[in-house]
Amino acid sequence: MAFGPADLDILRTALETWCEERGIALDSIGGELAASALVNMFREGHRTVPALVDALNRHKSLSSELAI
Repeated sequence: MAFGPADLDILRTALETWCEERGIALDSIGGELAASALVNMFREGHRTVPALVDALNRHKSLSSELAI
């Protein structure tokens, strides 16, 4: 799947929002894990910023890895 500019904007905004809410740096391991998860979630059909942030909030591996 190729991502267009609008898709990348959605992914970036979702990542920035989620990381900011948790005080996680974008370039940290937590930020990288979240970015990877976001790409998969986008491919699974979560195509809006709120849907992606919600999916990240419910992601069990991220929650346990980052002690959220």
